[in-house]
Amino acid sequence: MNKTPIRTGVGVGLLAAAALGYSVTFSNVIFASAPLSDGATFGFDANSITFYTPNAGVGDAPGIRTGTLTIQYDADAGALMCAVEATVTLAQAILGSGTIEFTEVVYEIDEFGTIIGAPLASVAVTFDSSSSPVWSDTLVLSSCVQRLRAIKTFEMDAPETAGEDLAAIAINNQSITVVPEPTTIAGLGVASLALIRRRKK
Repeated sequence: MNKTPIRTGVGVGLLAAAALGYSVTFSNVIFASAPLSDGATFGFDANSITFYTPNAGVGDAPGIRTGTLTIQYDADAGALMCAVEATVTLAQAILGSGTIEFTEVVYEIDEFGTIIGAPLASVAVTFDSSSSPVWSDTLVLSSCVQRLRAIKTFEMDAPETAGEDLAAIAINNQSITVVPEPTTIAGLGVASLALIRRRKK
């Protein structure tokens, strides 16, 4: 897996999606805000992008009790897609009083990066010391889009108690599954049928 250090807070990665030869371009990757975003990097492999945030933590060891980390990226499928499934896999470390409020909102954007209309999908989850260390979900978009922007927010809190208190995020993964519009699928079906008939002859 490639890792790209974030020096200015913005980076670009090109990812090849397996669906029908389409490719998904990831760009405008932004981490905010310091100190939780310090040292953040991202890597890409096939059709997924992974965010590494080694300093995204609050509690006893980090020395701060509360903070917010925001991660944003844009994705362009290169053609009109009827559905884009974004699967989030989250690994977190939470001890004692620590909690993490995680939200993700997905919007359509135009070629200039301007958000269009209301969110296409969203998810909100609260993690505490009793939560599973790994969580995933799938966000199915409400309409066909070519371009999207995902904005993730992690609100971390770890008030001081007599025990050990920590709320931290180390790795966040996003996988994009491209599903073509029905007309594209139908066209492929006709072409496949013609090929089968030709082979029979």
